[in-house]
Amino acid sequence: MKKVWVTLTEPSARRLASLMTDAGLAPLVAPATEILPLPWELPSETPKSLICLSQHAAAAFLRTFEQCPAESQQRLLAQSKVIAVGRRTAGLFQYAGFAVLKPDNESSEGLLALRELIPQSQGGLLSVHDRVWLLSGKEGRNIIYDALVEKCDLTRCDLYQRHDATLPRLNTSGIHSVVVGSIHGLGHAANHWQQCGGDLAVSIVTPSERVQQYALKLGFKRSFNAQGSAPEAFVRCLKDHLDFQASDAGR
Repeated sequence: MKKVWVTLTEPSARRLASLMTDAGLAPLVAPATEILPLPWELPSETPKSLICLSQHAAAAFLRTFEQCPAESQQRLLAQSKVIAVGRRTAGLFQYAGFAVLKPDNESSEGLLALRELIPQSQGGLLSVHDRVWLLSGKEGRNIIYDALVEKCDLTRCDLYQRHDATLPRLNTSGIHSVVVGSIHGLGHAANHWQQCGGDLAVSIVTPSERVQQYALKLGFKRSFNAQGSAPEAFVRCLKDHLDFQASDAGR
């Protein structure tokens, strides 16, 4: 059985590997990206909303939150709502006691479709006076910031930074597919894949159309959109793709 190279950051990589094993797939876990926390302090004024774009941002924020005085913690819990990009990110905040909202479409586009982030002038609930913190990684995607910076009192909080991980030498002939989670991870994984003599016909499985199109731009021949970054979405895409390959081979 050929393996699937899982390049996601931890802990997502291990969660995906476990689900893949249960589904009869063979994961090779070698994250292409490391997450390094950045020094950060809570702004002094309490926000109405906190928009959190990843589990990494959630974990970094909550580490700082847990070190705050009890009075500051209670004020945030009582006055601020978290708008989280996905189920696992939401779960971290719910466990800490926050009121949390998440979109059905677990993406930046899904967040912007929520009434809470649509300006009042467009029929939504967001006021230009609303204080909002954007919890994200440095040099990440700017779609939320660009969309809201003039629509509310927005503060961007860069909580972590991505770095290229040191990767092992790969036996690329034994790898059927590569699962990637971001543009950054895809770029580093693609360079390493080619340095190891990998064929550009390998299947690249991505969380979004944006990353899918970037894979094709890099020269990969087959790229598939799992339509989400949840482990279940990647496994579903891999299973569908493998079944498709098998049916093609039998023709």
